[in-house]
Amino acid sequence: MLRECDLILKDEAGTQVRRAIYVESRRMPRRVPLTPDAVQDVSRILSSDGAPRLPLCWYRYALDRRLVPEQFVFQWLAFEGLAGDADIPSRCPKCREVLHHCETEVTHRGSNKIAAREIFRAANPDTTESEFNVRIWGDARNSVFHGQKYPEPEYLAELASLTSLLSKAASEQIIKLFRLTQRETPRLRCDEENLMCLFIQWRTGDARLRYAADWPERVLQQIAMEDPEGIAAASREGIDLLNYNTDSPEW
Repeated sequence: MLRECDLILKDEAGTQVRRAIYVESRRMPRRVPLTPDAVQDVSRILSSDGAPRLPLCWYRYALDRRLVPEQFVFQWLAFEGLAGDADIPSRCPKCREVLHHCETEVTHRGSNKIAAREIFRAANPDTTESEFNVRIWGDARNSVFHGQKYPEPEYLAELASLTSLLSKAASEQIIKLFRLTQRETPRLRCDEENLMCLFIQWRTGDARLRYAADWPERVLQQIAMEDPEGIAAASREGIDLLNYNTDSPEW
């Protein structure tokens, strides 16, 4: 979950010449040309009465999230919404037998686990019923929505893998319900992030400092924003732009 650092300095106390890595991040709206097939799909979605629009909304949200837990949450909301609700028998918490009252089963309205399992296994046939019940509907779902696990890297990797399987299941069900064309579609976020990394060298005003606080922020921002004055300013102020691939191993 660690994002890019804005600035990387090293403890180089006693050295006049310092180096740093400066990272500028910019997000731009992504412009995606609509193909005739995409226009046809959009028209079919908008004209479908009674189709599950809310799960489609959650599905779009999942594709645009950046953090793995958020991707899983919205993908699960889409998946569970597509499965719908069902009357679930209420069971005794001790013996697990179905409860009856006046010779009638006591039920409550809840998520349709059986339909969800069928949707998931239709897209992921290698998953057994037992694996779905325990690993996906049980462990994965509860660990995220009940906050039962700390987001260690191994756990996030597992969630990312399961999110991919859920996304596939939700996608195929959406295609089926909206009667869309079965084809490979790009999955793109609403915006794209461009990173500019500058590896620089300059002379600090106080060599005694462990971390040079006088790094040339203004000039680096100009260069990152592609201001023509930035390169000229760097040259005037003795700031060298280094090649990270060739100059960083000894740093």
